[in-house]
Amino acid sequence: MGLIDALKSMTSSESPDPGITTGGNERRSLLRKTSSVGLGGAAAAGNSDFLPRGPTAQGTKPMKKAMSVSGSSEHPYTGGKYGTVNHRHKYINDEDVLSTGASAGHSYPRWDFDGEILAEVRARRIFNHIEQRKMGLNLGLEGYKGPLNVLLLFVPLGIWAGVAKWNPAVVFIFNFLGCIPLATILGRATEDVADNSTETIGGLLNATFGNAVELILSVAALRSGKLDVVRNTLVGSILSNLLLVLGSSLLFGGFYYREQHILPQIVEANCLALTTAAIGFVLPPLFALTLRESKVDQHKAIIEKFSFVSSVILLTVYVLYLVFQLKTHSDDFDDTSTGGDGDGDGDGDGDGDGDGDGDGDGDEEMQQQSQQDALEEDDKPTLKVALSIMVIDVLLVAASSEFLVDSLEGFSFSCGLSEAFVAVVLLPFIGNAVEHVSAVIVAMKNRMDLSVGIALGSSVQIAIFASPFMVLLSWLVVPSGAPKLTLDMSTFDTVSIVVAVCMASFTLRDATTNWLEGAVLVLMYCLVAAGFYFKP
Repeated sequence: MGLIDALKSMTSSESPDPGITTGGNERRSLLRKTSSVGLGGAAAAGNSDFLPRGPTAQGTKPMKKAMSVSGSSEHPYTGGKYGTVNHRHKYINDEDVLSTGASAGHSYPRWDFDGEILAEVRARRIFNHIEQRKMGLNLGLEGYKGPLNVLLLFVPLGIWAGVAKWNPAVVFIFNFLGCIPLATILGRATEDVADNSTETIGGLLNATFGNAVELILSVAALRSGKLDVVRNTLVGSILSNLLLVLGSSLLFGGFYYREQHILPQIVEANCLALTTAAIGFVLPPLFALTLRESKVDQHKAIIEKFSFVSSVILLTVYVLYLVFQLKTHSDDFDDTSTGGDGDGDGDGDGDGDGDGDGDGDGDEEMQQQSQQDALEEDDKPTLKVALSIMVIDVLLVAASSEFLVDSLEGFSFSCGLSEAFVAVVLLPFIGNAVEHVSAVIVAMKNRMDLSVGIALGSSVQIAIFASPFMVLLSWLVVPSGAPKLTLDMSTFDTVSIVVAVCMASFTLRDATTNWLEGAVLVLMYCLVAAGFYFKP
């Protein structure tokens, strides 16, 4: 009689075990009968179904995928002895293989597993872990991809050109183009680090590193002793944000909406800070003029001390501004607006008059923005990745800025431009290019609170943080006896800042905007830029 016939005859007289609740009772009853004589023949025939699945009646989970059993061990159901078995069960998962036995809650003893199988499982786990980390990293880096990344090619070229001492014009152009995508990446990395931090720390990071590129450029110019370049770069950043960025936002937003609204609280807080900054920039030149007219001895040292005191006061105002923005009145600065009350500003009703009701559009845009924000939450990298990107980016910007500043004079001479024009108009474009585009895009979506906040917020950071910070830093960086950075600017620089602050404040006085106001601001920037172009 063959083995299979013998097994069938044994099984015919047995009833299913009532303790086994899962399917396949006949096979398990058969297994119990054959366990006393061994399973070597069945194993040799490849009948892997004879292997046990575990005592599911006691609440343990069935085993899955691949397992290897070898040697003689006690049968989990009948207490019988296995023969020489070397099977691979196809229903054991990785966790079962590494945690089989009493330690995993099973009632049967620990089995001996093939070392090759365990090594394979561990290798698979390591591979899966690496793949998950790679997938998470790629997902987190999605936000750093963009068309401007093509310009990253100029980062190593610019640094190499500076080291090799190529033509100053080539060095300037290469490093100028390379700094633009670096500024974009640095801004995104700062936001990611802030998102992975507490609300207060995140706000401070955005407030401090929002204009990091301008600070790095200014530090490079300060170390080179080019104090006029430092002043002109800071002045150019203020003028660019107040006139060009803000004006472009109002202009392009006005093409889509007849009239747009802004929260009055945002306008009042930012305009107050800018007015304070304007006063801080006006008083030092007037004070210096008074000293020169009085022919006071050592008037330069007195001006330096007065600028130091003025800078401390401006920084104090900035700290109070941050407390107001991040703590006491943080709700007024939250990005929850979709462009005011939506009382008829949209022109998407198709009648061409631009007077349609905007209530539904506002709600729909708010829902779309909420969905977009929820999707972007999954695309943010971890804190370590964001910090690593941030540190590497700062180092690259610092290296490029050194060569950029050193080649500025040669570039100006080659192109027939004054250093003042290059520092006021071209250098601020590096840090403001991304903010400019972002402000215009959100303005076209009728999110004017955010758009105006970008333009005015950057101006406030430069005026009452970056500028006084550079003055105080000069006392530490500049060698003793050498002239230090002061707020004693030229008359044209001072008047330009005052005009820009007055124009921006007057435009936003009623918390409503239109395309005409934006066009006027842009034209005013062109007028100021023309003045610096012809300035000797």
